[in-house]
Amino acid sequence: FLALKEGGAYACEQCNTVYSTEQGFLDLLPDFPVRRTISHALMEWEPLITIYNSRWYRYSFIATWLFGIAFHEEYALISRIAALKGHETLLDLACGPGTYTRPFAKQLPQGFVAGIDLSVPMLSYASSMAQQKSSQNVMFLHGYAEKLPFPDEEFDHLNCCGALHLFSDLPTSLTEIHRVLKPGGTMTATAYRNWLPGDTAKKL
Repeated sequence: FLALKEGGAYACEQCNTVYSTEQGFLDLLPDFPVRRTISHALMEWEPLITIYNSRWYRYSFIATWLFGIAFHEEYALISRIAALKGHETLLDLACGPGTYTRPFAKQLPQGFVAGIDLSVPMLSYASSMAQQKSSQNVMFLHGYAEKLPFPDEEFDHLNCCGALHLFSDLPTSLTEIHRVLKPGGTMTATAYRNWLPGDTAKKL
């Protein structure tokens, strides 16, 4: 468990390790080596991060054509399936620049939303945008799906959009997702089916 320290940092109550929040998010992986896959390198590229969350990409007709659905339609579909009431705790896994995290926070005024991602630049952008929008019920964390830094049965709902195919160990990630969801908790996800291994796709 983490305890809040003076200056906004957090300290582990068991090992006394201090985790910084200087960049606007809780950095639980300060010494984590950067993965140099092509996909991860793109997620670390500053120009892409700026473009991704703009009308030139995610909200553009190009993205609508590419994904087969406009963002506002996709979010409405996810929101309807999640059936959120406004007070739930929600984890946005692989949140990126907070594209879904911020709308979820707005939709859950009495709830709480955590966004977690492996990309530091993505998290910096997400945190900055949340501060501009004065989102008080959202927190961003630097972590990864194979070892989620949350207690068992912590969340009512978990969302993961466009990232399942990027996880290095999908079975372990799915086990972690199940662990942090409350009994009866729900999950929404979007994924590129053709990019998933055959056996894994069948399980999903």
